Amino acid sequence: MANNNDFWGDLEREMSGTATQSSDFLEDGNDVELRTIFMYLVYDVSGSMGRYSETMFDSCIQTCRALSSAQNEDLNFRVKLVTFNEEVEEINKEFQDPADLEMLLSKDDFACEGQTSISKIITYLDKQFSRDALKERKLHKMDPKSVVVIVTDYQPVGETLETVTAATNNILSNRFYNKANRTLCIFCGEDKLKANAAELAGGLDNVVSMGQEYIQELLTPVLISSTITLSDATHVEGKTTEAKTTSEIATKIIEDQKASSESANQMTDAEAKEALKFLLT
Repeated sequence: MANNNDFWGDLEREMSGTATQSSDFLEDGNDVELRTIFMYLVYDVSGSMGRYSETMFDSCIQTCRALSSAQNEDLNFRVKLVTFNEEVEEINKEFQDPADLEMLLSKDDFACEGQTSISKIITYLDKQFSRDALKERKLHKMDPKSVVVIVTDYQPVGETLETVTAATNNILSNRFYNKANRTLCIFCGEDKLKANAAELAGGLDNVVSMGQEYIQELLTPVLISSTITLSDATHVEGKTTEAKTTSEIATKIIEDQKASSESANQMTDAEAKEALKFLLT
């Protein structure tokens, strides 16, 4: 098993300013063979996403199935499904095995309506990466970083830009959020909003921009290729300089789709495994 360089222990020491990790933050984990990736799958279900309602529902089911299949003897996933419009809703309140999530899902969860509070989903994520929230997960020091995957057009409706900016500034000042997770944004909005999405996601390399005409065909394969490869990425030490970023892999899928409607299902295993190596390095 690859060494995770005691990421969580290093983070706790940095945040607490102590020479040793605090016993109330991390489980020791020295004897833990099974590592856990805590993952958020976040869907924008505001009115502007209405045309993608059925596609998002299907992609969520298929992604949970793929994550369940990817679990093995030394790595598992624990997933929390979250939707938002003018409010934030947790479909499951606790992190669960992806194999158990399909029975919780309903098309009604993806009935897109209402306004879009970008500030509320940002504030929600900010709280999820507070020290107290991380402590509740009973992290082991060998666990990989957490992952947030968000599907949105990032179009605030019913709130001011100043409100969104204030929430963004708060989360970007949260060092646990910046250091304890990797965020991927599946972006299906206007080009003028892409930079705002990139700010939350930590850079344009973490934003997959998908043209509206291809979302219905590509959302599911892109989501699966952007999550399932985590089971391999956790075993990679250091940053592979030749590895393609997630956005590059997804862009290739999208470009191929324009040439052939079958291309989305023809990505090789090698390409898929490159997709998210950067998430845990």
